[in-house]
Amino acid sequence: MVSSPAARLTVQTSLQTGLSIIYSELFDFDGDEIYFAHAPSLVGKSFGAALLAYEKSALLGLRFAGGHIQLNPPMESGIAAGDQLIAISADDNTMQISDSKTIAVETKAIRPLLKAKKRQPIHTLILGWNRRAPLMIAELNNYVPPASRVTVVAAMSVAAMESACPCEHPKNLAVTFQAGETTRRTVLEELQIDHYHHVLILSDSDRLDTQAADARTLLTLIQLRDLSEKLAHKLSITSEMLDSPPMADPMSDPMSDFAVDQQVSNQLRRPAVDSGAEPARVNKALNRFVGYSTIRHVRRQSCCHPYHSYLCDTTKRG
Repeated sequence: MVSSPAARLTVQTSLQTGLSIIYSELFDFDGDEIYFAHAPSLVGKSFGAALLAYEKSALLGLRFAGGHIQLNPPMESGIAAGDQLIAISADDNTMQISDSKTIAVETKAIRPLLKAKKRQPIHTLILGWNRRAPLMIAELNNYVPPASRVTVVAAMSVAAMESACPCEHPKNLAVTFQAGETTRRTVLEELQIDHYHHVLILSDSDRLDTQAADARTLLTLIQLRDLSEKLAHKLSITSEMLDSPPMADPMSDPMSDFAVDQQVSNQLRRPAVDSGAEPARVNKALNRFVGYSTIRHVRRQSCCHPYHSYLCDTTKRG
């Protein structure tokens, strides 16, 4: 099964509150963008040392001379001649090495490494079906801890869903299929949504045109948010839209409600708008950003963590 960047994007934003805002900022190409730059003065130094060389840019990774891109490489990774640094910056002319010879580090503000908490099983509800559903189930299995489960409810037979989803015995995920019309209030009520942490609403794009498919998605979303409010149960809802999503209604929460529209999905599939580098390079970096990797046997993905996981509570934030 070929992995899909759009499927990874949808799954990641559904599992992590706030990550959608970060992706939206990166993909709209308005404001700070991704840039590539050679840094001859840093050749021979480590990536960790390069992190402290920029004051107005945030380094993401390296593009090696051979073309390979690695985001968040090991701190000891060396920078060689021909390598490029990848960074988020306001403009290409702001990706400049600082003139400061020394950078003051307030070491007392750094919190000692906290012991990682054991991740609890995650319960996810998928409403609707399209050809991307099997990919999303496979991606969920990559990100969730063991003993997690996903329930898929769609207006088609269980046998049809099972035959279209060749994900046999996922390591971390128990998969259940259920037939049901997800735009019906009674069906949603019977699902007991307060038993789930996250919900994905998939577009009926395989059967319907853009307007009809988005109308179904919105109808499901409105009813789902209303149920969530009545049950006083906070839900993270991610929905697929073929057209650009409409303005958020008063019930929506920008931190937990996210619409992955066709424009964002296309951005991950085609060369990006030139951001001071070859468009294909930017697109490749974006795909790495939403990618799932097991480099050096370490699972790497984009994550959001509260600042106090790294800084002492007495630290003043700018």
